[in-house]
Amino acid sequence: MYPLQPGNSPIIGLEVSGIIEKFSNGQETSTDGQFKVGDYVYCLVEGGAYSEYVIATTSQMFHCNGISLKEAAAIPEAFLTAFQCFFKIGRLHEKLEGNLNVLIHGGASGVGLALIQLCKLSGLCKNICVTCGSDEKGEFCKQYGATHYVNYKENPKWSEKLSKILTNDSESGVTPLIDYILDPIGGNTYLEQDLQIARLDATIIGIATMGGTSATIDLGLMLRKRIRIQYSTLRSRSPLYKQQLVQELKDYIKDAFETKKLVANVDTVFDMDQVIQAHEHMEQNKNSGKIILKIRGDLE
Repeated sequence: MYPLQPGNSPIIGLEVSGIIEKFSNGQETSTDGQFKVGDYVYCLVEGGAYSEYVIATTSQMFHCNGISLKEAAAIPEAFLTAFQCFFKIGRLHEKLEGNLNVLIHGGASGVGLALIQLCKLSGLCKNICVTCGSDEKGEFCKQYGATHYVNYKENPKWSEKLSKILTNDSESGVTPLIDYILDPIGGNTYLEQDLQIARLDATIIGIATMGGTSATIDLGLMLRKRIRIQYSTLRSRSPLYKQQLVQELKDYIKDAFETKKLVANVDTVFDMDQVIQAHEHMEQNKNSGKIILKIRGDLE
């Protein structure tokens, strides 16, 4: 799914927080003057995060600025992926008319919770809808800004359930359709329903294929609705693309983490010797938010 790029570390892990130990230029500050030895930072890396020391580039780095290392570790991959989908690719923030309806599948995931908050921060979204595997997770998503949720385990035809919810909530009685959809599931079951609930000129962004790598799509419906479907990954992107994405996210969120307009959700923290349990926790879909591996016990 995400092949290792040439020259990247074979050690897994793409995001990390920690303290700058040294720079490749041998100086106490980075070449661009933005960072210094001893700074608390978090960043996107090209692999190797499951280790005590990791090589990182300052162009993909953020200052913690009062955020704990535990919280900071939950930010890079989730928020950059979320921002890439609806904002860099979808250009949601350029829809100045507002009143947008968005749907985020897997709302209680790290990316899902990040995207809920980014959509809320935009001030352009009227309905922020999510699907999730339990009512508990649905209510959890509401704490971060989701307006409606559907439990897909109880409602396999989640699009019909969501349509009823939105219709009942609509002052006009007309079913609001969806402008933006984040779909990490894919396959026939989800894409077919995505198309049904999508509005004219809607954008569907896929980031995984957990529901299958093939699907039969009604091209006539896509044509009539002028729907755009794009699948995308982040790891395989060039360093220049990631550098630009990091800067665009910084420009967009400004001090939102420091002012608590955005928060990093940490589900569970495991010590490094519990890495197997951490992965089992994720594979069993028990988490709401990010799972953190703590490399050193003295760092918080």
